[in-house]
Amino acid sequence: MKRPIQVMSVISLGMLLTACSTNPEETIYNHFEAAVEEESVFAEQQSQLQQAEEQEQEWYEEIILLGMDEYDTIVSLTEQAQESIEHRRELLEEERAGIEAGYEEASQAQDEFDSLEDQETRDLAEQVQEAMETRYESYDSIYSHYSESLDLDFELFQLLAQEDLNIDELEEQIEKVNEKYSQITEATEEFNNQTDTYNELKKSFYEAAGLDIEYNE
Repeated sequence: MKRPIQVMSVISLGMLLTACSTNPEETIYNHFEAAVEEESVFAEQQSQLQQAEEQEQEWYEEIILLGMDEYDTIVSLTEQAQESIEHRRELLEEERAGIEAGYEEASQAQDEFDSLEDQETRDLAEQVQEAMETRYESYDSIYSHYSESLDLDFELFQLLAQEDLNIDELEEQIEKVNEKYSQITEATEEFNNQTDTYNELKKSFYEAAGLDIEYNE
């Protein structure tokens, strides 16, 4: 088992530099950027998830080098790993809540689209909305695969704790785990691509709307 490190892109934060009267363009901007703030927990959870994954990988590598004369140590390490997996499950739910909150906030911008007078600006706003929808669907795929990987990881450490460990059964489980990791990698790449698309379209909308924006990438 070798878990690849997953780095997930975040939506860019844009700061409005010039003050202007309340108008549809600025209201849409406010919803889009409030969505970034709602997703702030997303980046925090990514760091904690990665640290936990790396620690579990270290425990796994340590366990497979131990002999049955060190069975108590094996059991202790597998229990720590299983606790870590359950902690990752909690972090995943918090991450998802942040993504959903950001999605709901950004969706409120749609109420202002019909008030945009310029057709190009309106078209770009709708493209941003579509990109956001696609990005959200991409995250849903990651969430599904990752949830399944947690179950598979937990089962793997359960097997490693067995005194009468069956090697064939272990190898089969490792294969399932690795296959799920591959699916997570593919889903993450798609999510990152959709995030890049969303960020670029959002910038294009701000430019078309005449908003003076400074970006904090």
